[in-house]
Amino acid sequence: MEIMNHKQATSMILLIAVVLASAYLLISYRASLSGEDLIRCPKDGSPYIWTPIGTRSENFLWRCLKCGYTWRKTYPDNIYQRWLKSPLKPDFVRDYTLLYLRCIRRLEIPDPLTLNWKGGRNASASTSNLEVYNYHASNIFISIKYHPAPENVTYVILVKSGNKIVWKGSLYNRGFIMLTGDVQRRQQSSR
Repeated sequence: MEIMNHKQATSMILLIAVVLASAYLLISYRASLSGEDLIRCPKDGSPYIWTPIGTRSENFLWRCLKCGYTWRKTYPDNIYQRWLKSPLKPDFVRDYTLLYLRCIRRLEIPDPLTLNWKGGRNASASTSNLEVYNYHASNIFISIKYHPAPENVTYVILVKSGNKIVWKGSLYNRGFIMLTGDVQRRQQSSR
């Protein structure tokens, strides 16, 4: 009888250990998903997706900036808020911005996913609380500046084609805000 109790106790401890390890792995995996990975295009799996922030269609009407596919879906608030507020990698911001300008604003810009980008973090311009990234490819130059934070990061962006400024503004919680003179205006839809 004691051996049976000992075997049962060992089995129970082993079962608890497996359950805890599985829970830990599941939580670790979910926590490691970046904002880019939370919501993707259902057609091609692209993370470069857009919803009209600040409108009634926010988190309902979606458009893939890579393939142009549109869909209607309301994602659970916890997933949507994580997608909205998560910090983004600078190279993602670069491509996301240019795809937005190309697809939503209909500017004549080459597809950033096909360009051979050079550049990256500008160590001489970056400080302990300001990151600066400069990229160039073909005739396109893009500068991204931001203060690193766990969420709600504002990216200040400048896009040039040759010597001409094509777009100047910011990206905050997936909403593009165009800087025109001293006035900023949130951009929601295409022209």
